[in-house]
Amino acid sequence: MKGKTQGILVYELLGLGEEGMQETPGWAVAYREGLEAYFCRDFETARSKFRETLEMKPGDVAASSLLDRCTDLFERPPSKDWDGTRRMESK
Repeated sequence: MKGKTQGILVYELLGLGEEGMQETPGWAVAYREGLEAYFCRDFETARSKFRETLEMKPGDVAASSLLDRCTDLFERPPSKDWDGTRRMESK
């Protein structure tokens, strides 16, 4: 969100109560692994996992956005004090 100075967590609902999923879908596992690699600065692995997510769930906006972000960070590594958050400059 524009104007925030600290990162915020964003969650995606995978199911509701007893009707919820019994098993975590493969795309969610790949996404979580990509996110873990992203925060560890392993942008190549993260890109691979976000691509895998998009193969299973085409059009996933979060995976697509993070794939683009990882490509930029792979080409231009962040500073040593980078904490994984991204500051939004516009709404």
